[in-house]
Amino acid sequence: MPFWLARKAAPHLWKRVPWAKVWVVSLWLLKKGRDRIEENLTQREQTEFWNLLKKSKGRPENLGQRERTRLKHIAGKAIRG
Repeated sequence: MPFWLARKAAPHLWKRVPWAKVWVVSLWLLKKGRDRIEENLTQREQTEFWNLLKKSKGRPENLGQRERTRLKHIAGKAIRG
Protein backbone atom coordinates (compact mmCIF):
# COMPACT_ATOMS: atom_id res chain seq x y z
CA MET A 1 0.00 0.00 0.00
CA PRO A 2 1.33 3.46 -0.82
CA PHE A 3 2.82 5.36 2.11
CA TRP A 4 0.76 8.48 1.42
CA LEU A 5 -2.39 6.43 1.77
CA ALA A 6 -1.32 4.70 4.96
CA ARG A 7 -0.68 8.10 6.57
CA LYS A 8 -4.23 9.13 5.76
CA ALA A 9 -5.56 6.01 7.50
CA ALA A 10 -5.26 7.58 10.96
CA PRO A 11 -8.76 7.72 12.46
CA HIS A 12 -8.85 11.47 13.04
CA LEU A 13 -7.70 12.16 9.49
CA TRP A 14 -9.93 9.57 7.83
CA LYS A 15 -12.95 11.89 7.95
CA ARG A 16 -11.18 14.39 5.69
CA VAL A 17 -10.15 11.91 3.00
CA PRO A 18 -11.82 12.73 -0.33
CA TRP A 19 -14.19 10.27 -1.94
CA ALA A 20 -11.77 9.45 -4.78
CA LYS A 21 -9.23 8.10 -2.29
CA VAL A 22 -11.89 6.13 -0.43
CA TRP A 23 -12.92 4.56 -3.74
CA VAL A 24 -9.30 3.72 -4.66
CA VAL A 25 -8.72 2.13 -1.26
CA SER A 26 -11.95 0.17 -1.56
CA LEU A 27 -10.97 -1.16 -4.99
CA TRP A 28 -7.49 -2.04 -3.71
CA LEU A 29 -9.07 -3.93 -0.81
CA LEU A 30 -11.42 -5.66 -3.22
CA LYS A 31 -8.66 -6.83 -5.57
CA LYS A 32 -5.59 -7.38 -3.40
CA GLY A 33 -6.58 -6.93 0.20
CA ARG A 34 -9.30 -9.52 0.61
CA ASP A 35 -7.29 -11.15 3.41
CA ARG A 36 -7.14 -7.80 5.26
CA ILE A 37 -10.91 -7.53 4.99
CA GLU A 38 -11.40 -11.04 6.34
CA GLU A 39 -8.90 -10.52 9.18
CA ASN A 40 -9.92 -7.03 10.28
CA LEU A 41 -13.68 -6.87 9.75
CA THR A 42 -16.52 -8.82 11.29
CA GLN A 43 -18.82 -10.77 8.99
CA ARG A 44 -21.46 -8.05 9.33
CA GLU A 45 -18.96 -5.32 8.40
CA GLN A 46 -17.75 -7.34 5.41
CA THR A 47 -21.30 -7.70 4.12
CA GLU A 48 -21.99 -4.01 4.67
CA PHE A 49 -18.72 -3.08 2.89
CA TRP A 50 -19.58 -5.13 -0.21
CA ASN A 51 -23.15 -3.83 -0.28
CA LEU A 52 -22.03 -0.20 -0.05
CA LEU A 53 -19.47 -0.72 -2.82
CA LYS A 54 -22.08 -2.25 -5.08
CA LYS A 55 -24.62 0.44 -4.29
CA SER A 56 -22.19 3.32 -4.92
CA LYS A 57 -21.01 2.07 -8.33
CA GLY A 58 -18.04 4.42 -7.85
CA ARG A 59 -20.16 7.53 -7.43
CA PRO A 60 -20.53 9.22 -4.05
CA GLU A 61 -23.92 10.66 -4.97
CA ASN A 62 -25.32 7.10 -5.11
CA LEU A 63 -24.83 6.92 -1.33
CA GLY A 64 -26.30 9.10 1.37
CA GLN A 65 -23.98 11.09 3.63
CA ARG A 66 -24.36 8.54 6.42
CA GLU A 67 -23.50 5.67 4.04
CA ARG A 68 -20.42 7.52 2.71
CA THR A 69 -19.18 8.09 6.24
CA ARG A 70 -19.81 4.44 7.08
CA LEU A 71 -17.88 3.26 4.01
CA LYS A 72 -14.94 5.49 4.98
CA HIS A 73 -15.01 4.05 8.49
CA ILE A 74 -15.16 0.43 7.32
CA ALA A 75 -12.43 0.89 4.68
CA GLY A 76 -10.21 2.57 7.27
CA LYS A 77 -10.74 -0.25 9.74
CA ALA A 78 -9.98 -2.84 7.06
CA ILE A 79 -6.67 -1.14 6.31
CA ARG A 80 -5.58 -0.36 9.85
CA GLY A 81 -6.82 -3.48 11.55
